Amino acid sequence: MSGKPSNVSVKSEKLDIFKKGGLWCFKYFFDDRGIFNELADYYNRDGYRFKLKTLEERDKVMKYLAEKGFEPVPVIDACEYGQS
Repeated sequence: MSGKPSNVSVKSEKLDIFKKGGLWCFKYFFDDRGIFNELADYYNRDGYRFKLKTLEERDKVMKYLAEKGFEPVPVIDACEYGQS
């Protein structure tokens, strides 16, 4: 992942990253193909979501997303979102 800022300005947007068992997952459609390409190794096409297997991966992706103008938020208890 490059730490270079994108040429495309991304409006700050909250992006929830949910803990599901031993994984951290999130769904998002990136208009900026460059951002998607940087995260493609984590994308699961069958589930249409990004899956992060370790805290290190989660932290790395959260840092990258924050650099791109997103507000990544880890969600440990998904009950308030209607998930279990």
